Amino acid sequence: MDPPPNAPRSPNGRDFAARAEGERMVLKNTPMGRAPQVKREMREEDASSGGGPATATRSGQAKRAARAPPARGAAMLRGAAVDIKYRPPRRAPVGGKWTEEEDRRLREIVETFGAKNWKRLAMLLGTVRSDVQCLHRWNKVLRPGLSKGPWTAAEDRVVRDMVLRHGAGNIKWSVIAAQLPGRIGKQCRERWFNHLDPDIKKGDWTPDEDAVLFETQRVHGNRWSEIAKLLPGRTENAVKNRWNSSARKRWLRDRGLPDDAPPPASAAPAAAAA
Repeated sequence: MDPPPNAPRSPNGRDFAARAEGERMVLKNTPMGRAPQVKREMREEDASSGGGPATATRSGQAKRAARAPPARGAAMLRGAAVDIKYRPPRRAPVGGKWTEEEDRRLREIVETFGAKNWKRLAMLLGTVRSDVQCLHRWNKVLRPGLSKGPWTAAEDRVVRDMVLRHGAGNIKWSVIAAQLPGRIGKQCRERWFNHLDPDIKKGDWTPDEDAVLFETQRVHGNRWSEIAKLLPGRTENAVKNRWNSSARKRWLRDRGLPDDAPPPASAAPAAAAA
């Protein structure tokens, strides 16, 4: 039976090709589309396609989609539109500290596609950031609702009660975080070990503690959590702060060592192995 005269028709290859070109035109008028790298890439694509826009139709994707089953063809051309909209600059940031541009793009991508399939999101970001790095950046820094403010007495009470009940080595920090909206497991762990643990020592450092800290750091570097294990009662933050204090220079000076003194020769193999 023929469809009614005014019934909406199913989209075909040309419809999605037009949508892909529309996405490309929208991109041109956004800050990302006006970026020099993106503009240069668009010009190169236009030149390689004979002077016209490098749309999904001219690349042959629309023709292949038209020959494919309707659902598959639609998916192919939606993918082409996504490729155009989120085509990254050719020279993307390469690791290290996250830039404001990376954060902005990651927010935009997650808002569009959701916080899942991080391999795909990392690819759309267009940098060397891995899927794990993108996931951690989102969950630990960018996720809406993430609480970064001071801890409340009620939050401290939840962390303290759960750790004392189950033991710091027997409970997952994510389980505690699930009881504290806006907090993540890493925050709960740091709150316990750096502030709430009743075994924390807050008094003056002894000469023996200084010797353990400064000698171990010269061999193994800034592995504060590992060094803290050798100093019962001292937190990772306390160890790091002590290292960055004037006490380090005084300790080295008393031994006739410069501030940038290399580790002792006998410790070199251990340092290399670490």
